[in-house]
Amino acid sequence: MDPPANKTEINALMVSARKEGKRVVRLKSGDPMIFGRGGEEIAELQAAGIAFEVIPGISAVQAAAARLQVSLTHRDHAKRLQLVTGHARDGKLPANLDWQALADPNATTAVYMAMRTFAELRDRLTAQGLSPQTPAFAMINVSRDSERVIASTLSDLPDAIAAAGVTGPCLVLFGEALRGAQLPADAGPADRLTASLPNARASRLYVMCLVWTFGRAIPSDRRTAATPSAKTGPKKRSFVNRLAHIG
Repeated sequence: MDPPANKTEINALMVSARKEGKRVVRLKSGDPMIFGRGGEEIAELQAAGIAFEVIPGISAVQAAAARLQVSLTHRDHAKRLQLVTGHARDGKLPANLDWQALADPNATTAVYMAMRTFAELRDRLTAQGLSPQTPAFAMINVSRDSERVIASTLSDLPDAIAAAGVTGPCLVLFGEALRGAQLPADAGPADRLTASLPNARASRLYVMCLVWTFGRAIPSDRRTAATPSAKTGPKKRSFVNRLAHIG
C-alpha cells in the first residue's frame, strides 16, 4: 500500500496534474466541507486559476445517525445539532470552543477527530454542568467494513475507547437524543460496549460519496459520478486519500 500523501503534497499534485492537461478527480471520505479541509484545497485551486466542481457527499455524522438508527434532532430531546472539531492545528483540543453551548443538555453534539482529546473535553463539559450519564458513542471508521461502535456514557467513554484499542477516524456523538440509538442485536449491553460489525454490508450506508472534478470541458462534458462506495473498504484507504488522474 502506498503511504498516504500529506496535505501539501495533495494540493501540489492537484495543481500540477491539471497543468499537465489532465482531468483530475479528488476523492474524499465524507464531505470535505465539514472538517474535511475542503477550504484549503479550494484556495489552492483558486490561486492557480483552476476551475473545479464539488459534488456533495455524506458526512460522518449523517452516516453515524443512520448506523445507530437514531434521529439526532428528535423534537423531544434536541433543539439543535452542533458539529465541532476535537483537533486543532497543534493536535490539541481547540481552546476557543463554546463550552456553555457544548454543555447544553438540549443539543446533540458531534465531535470530529475526537479520539485523542475526548477525555479533556469530557472534563470540561462535566465542569460546565453536563450530566456524566449523558449517552455517548464513539464511531470509528463509521460505515466502513472496519467500523467499530463504542457505546457508553459521557463519563466513561474515554476509558472505553482506550480499552478497545481502536485506531482510525473517530467521531464522538453525545446527547439525550442518543438514548434511542439502536445497536445490532448481538452487540451486547448498551450502557458500555464495544461492538465489531463485520456483517452489516447489505444495509451499510457508505460514506464514500464525495467527488471533486476539475479539468477539461466542465461543466458541459461532465462525466463524474459518485464512486460505487461498497468497494471503498480499508484496502482502498490510500486511494481515497489520493487522486485519480483521468487522461
